[in-house]
Amino acid sequence: MTDDGGSRSPPTEEPHYSVPCIKGDSLSIRICQDEYVKGLEDCQYALRGRLILSKGDKPYTARDLASKLGKIWKIIHQWKMVNLGQGFYDFLFENHDDFNRTWTAGTVSLQPGLLRLSQWTKDFNHNAQTQTHASLWIKLVVLPQEYWRERTLKEIASAVGTPISIDGPTRNRAFGHYALILVDIDLSKRVYDEILVEREGFAFNVVKVPDRGKKQVTDAASNPPLVGKGASSSGTLCYVPLPTAAETHVVVPTPTAHAHAVVPPPTAETCAIVCNALFNY
Repeated sequence: MTDDGGSRSPPTEEPHYSVPCIKGDSLSIRICQDEYVKGLEDCQYALRGRLILSKGDKPYTARDLASKLGKIWKIIHQWKMVNLGQGFYDFLFENHDDFNRTWTAGTVSLQPGLLRLSQWTKDFNHNAQTQTHASLWIKLVVLPQEYWRERTLKEIASAVGTPISIDGPTRNRAFGHYALILVDIDLSKRVYDEILVEREGFAFNVVKVPDRGKKQVTDAASNPPLVGKGASSSGTLCYVPLPTAAETHVVVPTPTAHAHAVVPPPTAETCAIVCNALFNY
């Protein structure tokens, strides 16, 4: 009891911390495993993002980025964005539905910039991350004009990576020598030399050829030291259609003089004649 007759609250018990010890040249402290598990549970509906900007793009403030993502994701419940540095962000959602909807939507084209989402992982250190992605221009040379619609161009480019944008002259069809599409490419994976473009009843191949005067893209899988170091938006992948297109229709050859005769199926009249001949034999 206190002097004024009120009840006294029990004293707050200080948490018990582990006693630090020396291990080698370091001071070691063991944390509470139960608290760490609770920390993992706090991140059960979390995604990690990497913001990719091309050279010359204006950097986003945290408020501008969150506002733009809110308009794109259109999430009803609250969510939180945590800046981890070096362009990395953690996104924390309140429930599985919001988490799943955002994760399913995948990479976000911000225009300018690209936000690539990935699964949340523990013990993350942005300083230890290796950059394997790069924004590169896909050049489609001698491409017929009927394929120059924005969706069609991005569909072709999506075979190589994630389409980001189309340059102004291509969008306006200022000239028809080649189309340029900016694509986000994972250089740790194989860069194919040939793409088969298909539509209903027809298909054609485009092949990668050297682009004179441009920095060439190296397959990082066969040259690991270049991953994350030489990649920039100045590199270009140049694809040229093969001279002859490949028809997907089945072509039936014209019969020749040496071809076997095609016998039509017997009619009822033919069967009757044969039966009478065998009966009278």
